[in-house]
Order: sequence, then structure tokens, then C-alpha cells
Amino acid sequence: MTINLCIDFCNSYIELCKDVQIDESGFPSSPPSTVDAAAQKFFNKIGSPPSSFCKMKFLADISTQLPIYLSFGLYKFYFYQCKEISYLKDVNALSIQLDKTKQIADKAIKEYQECIKLVETGVYRELLNFFPAFMLDCFYGKEFVNLTTIIEADLLPSPKEYANYFLNQLPKTKLENFRLVSEKERNIGLTYDSWTIIDSEQKSEITIPAEIFAKVHYRAMKDIPDLFRQYADTPFYQNLVDNHFKTWEILKIHRKRVEAYEQHQSI
Repeated sequence: MTINLCIDFCNSYIELCKDVQIDESGFPSSPPSTVDAAAQKFFNKIGSPPSSFCKMKFLADISTQLPIYLSFGLYKFYFYQCKEISYLKDVNALSIQLDKTKQIADKAIKEYQECIKLVETGVYRELLNFFPAFMLDCFYGKEFVNLTTIIEADLLPSPKEYANYFLNQLPKTKLENFRLVSEKERNIGLTYDSWTIIDSEQKSEITIPAEIFAKVHYRAMKDIPDLFRQYADTPFYQNLVDNHFKTWEILKIHRKRVEAYEQHQSI
């Protein structure tokens, strides 16, 4: 019986790949409506629970939104970590602080990747629950997160809402650095017309030299996409943050400000 289940599943999956036209990147090239219809047919055919289709769509949404949230949160976190350095007399102080910040960013991104895989495993185990438990343990391991509720995409949740949901699904013992970044970045604001960091937690504004702002900006813009590329396991997710950093209007504003400052300094 188990062999027949495996054969039926493989045949159904091959049919799904043909229906959605999987390309070399491993992602469907068909229109979203075609992909949704084919996926729904696939889940019905293999006998997955009725919630499987919605949870798979949710998994795709949250896997895209969380890196966007975390990447911009880390960008702000870099400034939070360096906000007390208001001069460059000690040339090593900023470098040391940026290295420490990168270590936290590395841990936060690694934690995220590990925990989103636990969520993925929980969803996959649910949609394949017609297989014996020992086979699921063999394929996916015994550690996973079971999603009892999901956020409806029709509500157009923000990346921050996805992050709050994600943090609530995991035990407090996990995502320690992700939680730290999330907590601190919410209290940090960057102005668009001055080199000022707004710290709402301390109810203060800290103005730092433009030269320091530029150094922190460049370091964050390099470290964060590099770390996501290091830990992501598909080309799409390896390039997601890098592409977002290049096109996100908020970061384009800061990039132009830094470039304008440097051009003025070179005159």
C-alpha cells in the first residue's frame, strides 16, 4: 500500500510540474491563476487536508515577506548599534562595532532560516499526512512547527504583521537574535533630511557625522544581502534581499543622500 501511495504521489507531482511549467530555477512560469488551479487539483488528487492549499500559499507569502522585514530591520539595527559613536578619533571603534553588529545579523538570519524550515516541515507533513509517520520522520525529521492558524492574504498584512505572527509561532527559546533586532528596530527611525537617528525608546534624537552615517550605510548594504545569500538555499531567496535593496525607495533615498554628500566632499 505504501508503495502505491508513493507511485501515485510521484505521478501526481510530475503532472503538477507539467501543468505549472516548472523552469530551471525550480519555480513555475505559468500565470498565478494557472498555478493555483493546478496546485488545488494536486492537493485534492493526493488526498491532502482541505487547508493544505491555503497553508502552502501562506508559506510562500511569509517566506517572501519575512526576509524583507528582517533585512530592513537589520539596516536600521546597524545604525542603532553605532548611534553612540559620534566621532572618528578612534578609527577602530566604528569598525569593531560594525563587526559585532554583523555577528548579530549573521545569527539572526541563520535563526530565521532554521525556523522557517521548521514551519515548512510542519506544512509539508500536514499535506502529506496520508504517508505513515515513520516515512515523514525519515523525510523531514521529527522537529517541526504546526500552524494552527494563518494570516489571510486578502487582508494584505504588512511584513511586520508577518514577523509578529512568526515570532508568536516559535518558542521563546528560539530566534533570540531575530527577536532582539525586531525589538530594537521598532524604536529606531532615520530621517530623510539630516544625519539624525530617532530613538523613540529613549525619546531622543542623535545626530551623527555624515561620514559615520555613510560608513554604516555602506557596511549594512553590503553585509545584509551577503548574509542572506549565504544562508538561503535557492537562487530566488539568495537574490531576494539584494534585489529589494536595489529597488526599495526608502533605501534609494539614503543612497542618494550619501552619494550627494560624498560628491560634495570631493569638490
